[in-house]
Amino acid sequence: MLERFSGAIQIPTISYDDMTAQNPQDPISHASLLKLHQYFEKMYPLVHSHLEKHVVNEYSLVFLWKGSNPSLKPVMLMGHMDVVPIDPATEKEWIYPPFAGHIDRENGKVWGRGTNDDKFAVVGILEAVEALLQAGFVPEQTFILAFGHDEEIGGYNGAQQIAKYLLNNLKIGEHGVQAIIDEGMYMMMVGREKIFSSEETYPLGIIGIAEKGYLDVNVTVGMDKGGHASIAPPHTGIGILSEVIVKLESNPFKSDINEKNPILGQLQCMAEHTGALDSQQKFILKNWRLMKSKLFEWFDKNPKLHAAVTTSQAIDVVHGGVKVNALPQFAYEVTNLRIAPHESVKTTLSHIYSLVAPIAKKHKLDFIEDSFARTKGTVGYIQVSHTGMDPSPISPANSPQYDRIASVIRHVFGDHIVVSPGLMLANTDTKHSWDLSKSIYRFKPQFLDGTENIHTVNEHAKIEYIVGCVRFYHELIRAFNE
Repeated sequence: MLERFSGAIQIPTISYDDMTAQNPQDPISHASLLKLHQYFEKMYPLVHSHLEKHVVNEYSLVFLWKGSNPSLKPVMLMGHMDVVPIDPATEKEWIYPPFAGHIDRENGKVWGRGTNDDKFAVVGILEAVEALLQAGFVPEQTFILAFGHDEEIGGYNGAQQIAKYLLNNLKIGEHGVQAIIDEGMYMMMVGREKIFSSEETYPLGIIGIAEKGYLDVNVTVGMDKGGHASIAPPHTGIGILSEVIVKLESNPFKSDINEKNPILGQLQCMAEHTGALDSQQKFILKNWRLMKSKLFEWFDKNPKLHAAVTTSQAIDVVHGGVKVNALPQFAYEVTNLRIAPHESVKTTLSHIYSLVAPIAKKHKLDFIEDSFARTKGTVGYIQVSHTGMDPSPISPANSPQYDRIASVIRHVFGDHIVVSPGLMLANTDTKHSWDLSKSIYRFKPQFLDGTENIHTVNEHAKIEYIVGCVRFYHELIRAFNE
């Protein structure tokens, strides 16, 4: 099994940021995806002979494992085949070559890009299904295996097209899938000192039942006139853009919470079943509606808790100017925001508009929201454009589907593990599947210490976690059959 996993890692299925529908796509990476398809066909012959295979949009894979009872809604297991690039500047820092798939039995690890994110899950699912087929297992309900090819750049050509294919071509129907399980949250040791670490710790398995929203905001300052820097105005476009950036960072979003936020369920579960919370924290949690200020004081001490109740913003890209002695006519910045459950794209943009519009007025610039329109008497403009999505719907944490996942976590990894709902701070391919199911769950079957090398140098997976991943999907499929 480890050799098969290693072989998948050795195929560099890299997604680059410019591999979008609007830009030329990398033929080498796409050739690697086709090579991975062929590799899977060779390594998992029973999957390919017993399941119905569909290639979606050339590079994504869907397998239908038809059940004996067609009246039951199917279950969908998801993963993605692509990986992030290797930074050439860090390649020498890798202990083993990034795509060697080196099996280090002495230290119990497999090294390489994709070992954690997300060939870990893709291979785990295929291994589990192959083993069940070999044992003669026939599921009662249909299982859908869905493997996208571009999750790392948004999933718009992969998971989004898979969802459309299932709805339109395979006629699954709106909310026709009883449960979707994708990568996501994990197991970890929680303790009293910092919620997530202390000398006395307790095992917690977190199932993501929702995701924060996502928003990219591009603020562009355009000046009607350029010119030589020797005759400079009081503020250049870059100077005005800097004022915008300072204004945004000086006015962060306010924390808030309502009863739907999954972080409450997680903490309530911890309070009831672990010793990770002290008496004061338990009291605040029990009376959170009346003690929000105290709750947020507590959360502000922990970045992950703070992020669960606050829309985050990060100025990630700034560009302006082409020559040191030429006045810049254009400058722009891009802010990435992760929208808290109590907010929306609309409310988030409203906050940004309220900060940027006065700056435009101050400098006699037009303030433009997305569509471009100019007025007379101004010397330029500030345009705010965006792409994004609202926070995800919240899946139930009191459903038979959730209970099955929770029971399998305890069965595979130990009855001592406390399972709770949680909030994903990042986004997964499930964002394209909201129309397919009301029960979408995000869980990566390993402990947090196994996920900390994702997207960085020396990515690796512990062998015990790789084996546990296969066992998890094996038992999950059986559990849905009971």
